[in-house]
Amino acid sequence: MLLNPAQTTFQVHIRNAPPSLDGTWRAEWPPESPKFVGTDRLAEVRDNLGRLTVGDDLYLPDAPNLAALGGETLRLGMLSYRHFELTESTAEKLELTVGGVAIDTKAFRVSVILPALSDPNDLTNLRAPPGSPVVLHVIPSKEGGLDPLVDVLELPSTKHTATPIPPTGAGVVREWTFSLEQGQLRRFDFYWSGRHVPVQAFGNDPAKERQEALRVPPVGLWIYENAPAFLPASFGSLDPTPVRRAPAGQTDQRWKLSGPDGMVLNLSYEFLDESGQLTRGERHNIEGTDFPRAMEGVLRRGASQVTIDFGLFGIIRLSCRAAATIASQDELQARVRALGLPVGHTTRRYIRAILNVPHSTALSELPGGTKGRVRRAVLDVRKAGDCEKVWNADS
Repeated sequence: MLLNPAQTTFQVHIRNAPPSLDGTWRAEWPPESPKFVGTDRLAEVRDNLGRLTVGDDLYLPDAPNLAALGGETLRLGMLSYRHFELTESTAEKLELTVGGVAIDTKAFRVSVILPALSDPNDLTNLRAPPGSPVVLHVIPSKEGGLDPLVDVLELPSTKHTATPIPPTGAGVVREWTFSLEQGQLRRFDFYWSGRHVPVQAFGNDPAKERQEALRVPPVGLWIYENAPAFLPASFGSLDPTPVRRAPAGQTDQRWKLSGPDGMVLNLSYEFLDESGQLTRGERHNIEGTDFPRAMEGVLRRGASQVTIDFGLFGIIRLSCRAAATIASQDELQARVRALGLPVGHTTRRYIRAILNVPHSTALSELPGGTKGRVRRAVLDVRKAGDCEKVWNADS
């Protein structure tokens, strides 16, 4: 389809399109000529020249100041490109002529060899037919004469036992092979001396996948509150779905993952620490059976925003609010006696401690009248004179 270059807007109608596609989409025009980084056979578009590796093949829109880099001139449609191999020498010249160049000086990189049609640099979205070999090349840097002993750890790992890939000589490629079953997800971490290269692969036979589409559960999260609700994993900028933390003193068992067997995920979350500063935390390599407990721990810590990362399947964002329920005034008085009487007036920190909610909880999130009810319970216990215990805010 050819578009009229004189037009500034176009309307596209897609039958049965998801709501996320609806709206006005904008793009800069004319687009900047893309840069490519890869090998002499296959390269990928890069937004910038950060994290380059000595030995990479670069394809840059040709310009007079790039002639000093050597290499060859290629044609891509109507565009002219300069192709050259990155060495320490060309890296210095490239920094002087283009700028913004960052060389990854770590001692190895990983590239996909089989399946043959895979992007060699896309290590976290690798799909392969079941039973066929997946072949990865571990490529030591040509420079510096290093011959690292690279370890491979399959995730999740309960024993934390890694498999070493023996050295083969500086600059000599090593090979790592594995296979997948239909619908199986496997994750590996290749590491040496602080360098970590994650690999995530999924067994995917298109013919079988079509046949089993109705039997493979969708990837996402079931939330059981007033009524069961399913949140699918998605990509892009997603508005968080509001959820409530479990009431004080209750165990949170509302969560159930949906997806292929062996799926693992990561959690990232935000909460306010005791000084009121916004703090971020992370939990990695969580298996499906451990997710409810991990989620409960994150929310008990006072998380206000939680992102569930399903890797190549997408993400889910949650916005969390407190939920506190108090059965009776007698229960409040019992909690005051168990915790101890405050010194002086009843502070917000004391109220949160009585209700057993995270210190990041705003009092406006609590049921109406809660603050007054706690203060009334404190006064009733003082009048009764049967509590000698004093609450220590630092305990």
